[in-house]
This record gives sequence, C-alpha cells and structure tokens, in this order.
Amino acid sequence: VFVEGTDFLDTGARLVLWNSELEKVDEPDQSAGWFAGSMDETYRTMERIDPIVSGNNVENWKTNESIRYDVRSYCGQVYGSPGQDNDHNWYLNDIADNYIFNASSTLVLSSEHSPYIFGHDVTVPENYTVSIDPGVTLLGVDKNSSFIVEGLIDAKGDENNRIVFTSIHDINNDVESQPGDWQNIIIKNSGVFEGSFVDFFYGGNTYRYDSCTTCGANQVIRNEGGNINLKNILFENIFIDEEIGNDDAYVWSSGGELILYDSIFSGGQRGLVTQSNVDISAVGLTFLGFSSSTYPVELGNSMPVVWKDNTFTSNTLNMARISVTELEEDYTIENGSNFLFTNLNVSLSTTLTIKPGARLYLSSYGMLNVYGSLDVVGMIDNPVYITSPGRFGGIYFSSATGNLSHVNISNGGSFRNRSTFPMHSMSSAMVWSKNSEVLFDSCSIMESRRPGDTVRIEGGNTVFRDCILGWKNPYDKTYLSWEDNGIWTKYSTLHLDNVTFKRMNYAVQMYKDYQFTYENMRHSNFENMFYSLNAKKWFPSDLFSSL
Repeated sequence: VFVEGTDFLDTGARLVLWNSELEKVDEPDQSAGWFAGSMDETYRTMERIDPIVSGNNVENWKTNESIRYDVRSYCGQVYGSPGQDNDHNWYLNDIADNYIFNASSTLVLSSEHSPYIFGHDVTVPENYTVSIDPGVTLLGVDKNSSFIVEGLIDAKGDENNRIVFTSIHDINNDVESQPGDWQNIIIKNSGVFEGSFVDFFYGGNTYRYDSCTTCGANQVIRNEGGNINLKNILFENIFIDEEIGNDDAYVWSSGGELILYDSIFSGGQRGLVTQSNVDISAVGLTFLGFSSSTYPVELGNSMPVVWKDNTFTSNTLNMARISVTELEEDYTIENGSNFLFTNLNVSLSTTLTIKPGARLYLSSYGMLNVYGSLDVVGMIDNPVYITSPGRFGGIYFSSATGNLSHVNISNGGSFRNRSTFPMHSMSSAMVWSKNSEVLFDSCSIMESRRPGDTVRIEGGNTVFRDCILGWKNPYDKTYLSWEDNGIWTKYSTLHLDNVTFKRMNYAVQMYKDYQFTYENMRHSNFENMFYSLNAKKWFPSDLFSSL
C-alpha cells in the first residue's frame, strides 16, 4: 500500500483498507511490528500471500523475494511488486544481488511463480546453481535477453510439464512472436547446463562475440568450453541473419563436453555445430526441415564419442559434415551416422567398423584410404551405404585388410586428373586394392564414373561373394573405344562366387601372375554386356573355362 504524504513507522502500524464504496475491506493490525519485510540495504517489501485470508494472519504475509521488470525508483532497484501480481512475472536480472539463494547457493525457479522474465546477460556465477522446476516458462523480455552460465543451470522438466524458454509475446499476446525475440544461453568454461524435457522457441537473435562488424552469430545455446547435458529437447524458430549465416546453429560448441539425447532440431540454417576439441555424444536426434545449402550438422576435428540412431528428414542435405581426415584409433560408425568426409585415412593398425544402417559420404573427389582395417557389417534388411552427394574418388586398400558385408558402394571413380589415380593407373575405378586381403560379401558396387573400371586390384587376395558390379543404365559413349569394365587385376589372387556383372565390356580382366578360381558362375551372371574384342566377357578368354 502506498499513500502519498504518509510515512509509516519502521516499528509497525495499524492499517485499514476501504473500497470505493467506503466499505471496510480489511484491518490488519501490525502496530506491534510488521509481519514481514526487511530493512537491510535492499528494503524488501512485505507482500500478502492470499487476498482472501485475513490480513491479521501473520502466516499470510511474506518478505519480497523478487524484482520486476522496469520497476525502479530514484533510490535504485525496487524490491517489491507495485501494482503487479506478487507471485508471477519475477524478473531475472543480476540474480546474485537481487535474489536470495539458499544455503547450498541454489535459486529455485518454481512452477508456482511461473512465468519468469529474463533480461540481458543474466549471469549464474561460478559455484551458484539455478534450479528450474518442471512446468516453468521463462520469457525473454527483448531481443538481447540472454543467460551467461558460469555455474550450473539445472532445468529438469518432465513429459507432462515441460520447461519452456520463449518470447515474452507468447504470454502478452500483444504482437506475434518472432524468431530472434530473445538471444541465447552462453555456457562459459566453468559452466554446466543440464536439461531434460525443455523447449526453446524464438531464440537466436544476433550475438556479437567480438568488436568486428562480421563477428556475429545466431545461436540458441553457445558453449564456450563448458559442459552441456540435454535430453528430450525441442528447438524451433531460430532467427536467421542472412548477412551472417556463418556461426548459426541451435547448439554451437567450442571445447568442453556436449551430450544430446532424444531431441528434435527443426528448421533454420544448421542444427548443431562443433568446433575444435569437443567431446560430443549424440543419440536419438532428429534434424528436420533445414532448407539451406549448408549441412544441418557440422562436427569439428575429432570423432564423436557416441553418434547413434540419429535421423535426417526433409533437409536439403541429409548428412553431418565432419572435419576429421585421419583416424588413428579404432572407431565404430553406428546406425544413424550420416557422416560426410572430405577425405578419410584409416591409419596402420587402426580399424574402422561401420554398423548396419550407417551412411558414409565422401565429398567430390574424396578418398577413403585404408592402411589398417575396414570392417563393414551391414545386414540384408539394413545395409551400409558408402556414396557421395556428388561423385567421390574411391576406396583404396593399401597393404590393408577389409571385410565388407551388405554394403552399397556407388557414385565414385571421379578424379581431377590421371595423376591422382592410386597405383599409377591409366584408368579410373571406384574401388582400389594393392597388396591387401579383402572380402566383399553381398555387396553392390555400382555407378562408378564412366568410362573406367569398377574395381582395380594389384597384388593381394580378393574374394567377391553374392555381389553385383556395374551400371543400371546403358552408356551413350562419345568414343567407341571407351570401355566400362568390372574387375581389373594383376599379380593377384581372385575368387568369385555368384557375382553378377551388368552393362560393361569385360567382367574380369586378369594380367601377370594371377590366380583365379570361381564357383556358382553362370551365363546369367553376365547381364546386358557390351561388345568385346574376343567375343567373351572376360580376359583372357579361357578365364571361365566351364562357360
């Protein structure tokens, strides 16, 4: 109650409240001392809890716990709620000074006081915790609204009571909410953000992380070396600044640890970007509706700790680009790993394992060079794919081992010029093997660049079992001398078991000190073959002696 010209005693007073009809509404007698409030440097007001319960009930009064947006006096911050609801729309700003943390340095944002309004650079200091209860809504008051986390934000919603970070316009309904109505949450090196069942709507207004005119980013969560653990999260309606379009992402991380489970990233330029030295684990993520020409996920220079069961749906590019070029430790690519590499080298004594359902993409002219071991373990109803959004170079085994089962290899064999061919070859190919032991079981090796070979082998031991090699469609040759071939070898041991060759001149060509065996090979294994000089579909002509 404020009465102009009245100075209440600090020791208490008897108050009488009348309505406009001059009817007495209440008469709290606190002349023996105020029931609540404080006279420390903040001068927190006394606030009534329930307007129905008598004002003479000491249990019906409490000391102010909060501040309100844009309520200040000539003396500074007002610790009260003049003309406003006592229990809602608490304004989060300078929280270490304006709010009362408990003995464990924790501020609890409870659902009974929801929604909360947050301002610019709301800092959670190191060794402090902000705990957000299920069902709480947090509203960014303007386009610069943001959190800086040096301590811990613990936002644990549940399936029926999600926590929501969104625009103030979602509650005010004064204007329609727009992407960029608030800015971001920044996790510093000492910071931790743990969240489950949390929605992030309308964030990502441009954040200037340096003084240069182009040093801007559109991000909802920005990790600058801290630790993030998020589960069952929904990201929608991020702001896109067409003049920046560089460091934009719902989640961006440089350094630190990033754990993401069972979450949805919907629309925008990019969903997830990691820079250098990030330990990332991601399981059950969905990336949906990213329509730009950039990749919805861009990972840094280290392989994810875990990347599994993630899906890409209705994006311009349904894949995650990863900057790793050298694999020096054993690694497993799991289902849901739509990884795009520019080049990838599997080092000596290193094994790359690819599980059912995984997709490994290579950029145009990119190479998968295997100097250690490649194990591809697809399944008949869940094969592995090795391909390219354009046309990659090839897979090259060099003094290596390979065991490939139920894998579809396609759209390779493209090189800038002959000098880049492996093994000093005069012809292109999609799969190359030199002095290696490789088994292809139930594999499809199709659509290598024409003209050229599908597989070239020099030395070593190679087995093809229940495989298909070749091309789906006829080839309109520019020159009649151009040849499309299946397997070219020299100094090699080759075994074929029920291998089908499609639309080519020679299925097999073997030269110089070769050893060749076959089984379950019939004329029907050679489909739509082209003209060859010896009227056979292989060289030398007696290679398949029983056919």
